Amino acid sequence: MVVPVLNRGSRMRSLLPMVVGMTGWFWRFHGGGRNLVNSPDAERGLHGAVMAGWIEEQAPEPIQSLLFDLLDTWQSDPERPTSLLWHSIAQALVAEGCFDAEVACWEALSGLAAGEPAVLCRLAEAHGRRGDTAAARAALAGVPPHHPSRVQSLLLRMELGESSCADELIPALLARPAWEPAHHQLVRRLVAAGMAARASGFLAAWTAARPADGVGMLLELGWLAMHVGDAAAARDLFQRLWALNDPDITGVAGCFDGSIPPYTPEVEASILARVEAAFALPESGLARVTLADGPLPSLKVMFVGFERLALPNDLAEHFRRAAQAAGVDFSLYLDNAIVFSHEFRGGDDAVRDRVAAFEAALDERRPDMVILDSAYMPSQRGLRPERMRDLADRLGFHLVCMMRDALDSTLPYLLAWAPVADTILTYDPHCALLRPDHAAFHSKVLVTLPPAQHLSAEGANRDMGLLFVGANTYGVRNMLLSVLMTEDIPFTAIIGERRAVETPDMDSYATALGRARAVLNVAAHSRSEFLVTGRVFESIACGAVLLEQDNAGTASFFTPWRHYLPWTHVADIVQLCRFVERNPDLAARMAAEARGWLDRNYDCRRFWASLLGRHHVPAKGRSPA
Repeated sequence: MVVPVLNRGSRMRSLLPMVVGMTGWFWRFHGGGRNLVNSPDAERGLHGAVMAGWIEEQAPEPIQSLLFDLLDTWQSDPERPTSLLWHSIAQALVAEGCFDAEVACWEALSGLAAGEPAVLCRLAEAHGRRGDTAAARAALAGVPPHHPSRVQSLLLRMELGESSCADELIPALLARPAWEPAHHQLVRRLVAAGMAARASGFLAAWTAARPADGVGMLLELGWLAMHVGDAAAARDLFQRLWALNDPDITGVAGCFDGSIPPYTPEVEASILARVEAAFALPESGLARVTLADGPLPSLKVMFVGFERLALPNDLAEHFRRAAQAAGVDFSLYLDNAIVFSHEFRGGDDAVRDRVAAFEAALDERRPDMVILDSAYMPSQRGLRPERMRDLADRLGFHLVCMMRDALDSTLPYLLAWAPVADTILTYDPHCALLRPDHAAFHSKVLVTLPPAQHLSAEGANRDMGLLFVGANTYGVRNMLLSVLMTEDIPFTAIIGERRAVETPDMDSYATALGRARAVLNVAAHSRSEFLVTGRVFESIACGAVLLEQDNAGTASFFTPWRHYLPWTHVADIVQLCRFVERNPDLAARMAAEARGWLDRNYDCRRFWASLLGRHHVPAKGRSPA
């Protein structure tokens, strides 16, 4: 049977009767559509026709052209399987924020392959993204035991809260000959369900039977060992990576030969000499990013961002407290459905309703400046650049697009929002947007530190030595932590699931920093990219000595060896920790000096003067709405 290649256009509607008729023929011929492999040409023709009709009739109009391009690409290569067509279309729908359409897409395939377990798993995932757990469970109930999709269905059921699925999953995955993404997912599901001990046992059983090799495998297994709380096992795995002397690893984590040199008088003298030299510098020779210092204009400001992801929105709280301290008329509008909407478990109509509610709030409050937490890729779901520009022009507010982590990986987000922004707020003087090839946007960029002067830990009982609080999602960062957690130093790491328990909000986080004599920060995200993170200014504000990975960004705001102690290798961290413990008076002097520098140069009023002062600055390079 020869089926014509279906192209987009008005003639698509004339082909729909053929599609419907062919579907009926195909089901009759193959007994309900299950035995598709006996006629590959007919199968491809049927799936192509059904997909073309589905795009025309059900796909959101703004992305139909994209979906037809994917269909054309698939049709151009007869070796591409039908499953690839549906997966590529579904992935595009998710990327574009069309969650309802993704469900409809998998339901359309279900009509061709009724009861097919692999399709039911994909349909359950789509329902889960929309927050429809009942529909997800109903789909997964159709996956029979002993089917190849059984493992994936059990993992999805664990994500929906059915922790008893672990009893079947653990032996099933231990019996598989090679490591798969399902193994990784199981470990994370077990930890999330409060079964870290079972996760650790599973990981230990796997690595004992099948020793890891290869950089990627060692990094993944080491990360998982840290995630289950076994720092010693992680250190053993990571040590094999350090031994490779791979520049992509040493450029982030430094070098480590497996042992830390002893702390000697010569080590201490070397550190003291650097500290004394830094304190001998005149104030005019200290690092400084100059912020505005003048009266604050009387403007109404609205901060728009997500409410919480793994933790509450920390920058929203910094802005709120700093505005209160500086006397700025400030309001928050936090809603995951409109910002980071891919993380919102709900249907597309619910998102549109929330966007409409936000627009009504804008119309009612009439802010002079809107600060948008724009560290996400816009899609059809949530706030979009062109709509925000239209609202700014109609309501007359100055649009500030804030980029919390201005890395190469987030540059597409920056470039998506930069054309419509009046001001681009970043905390890194070396962010990717400031490179010469993006010169059209440079006049929009404001570099500052997030306002943290409101944090304080005066009179705190500093009963912890060195502290690290942060995400453990970055594999190479865990290499450092695994060594520190297994060395004989006073080190505490609040990572992974512990963060939500011990530092669930700004106050508990500040309390933890206030208890620490020193705080560790890891700035590197690749061998060539470093980030000025929140721990820099938060640690200094809370009066702890900052142990910061040596980088030019932080050294633009503060002076190393005077305001913080820089490190390059993991051995440096251990020696600096010992130095702080052996020199409490000098450590206290450094912490006070750094806090004083923060107060004199990066206080809440200067932050707001710099930002609000841009209200009347014309935005160059702005795209029309």
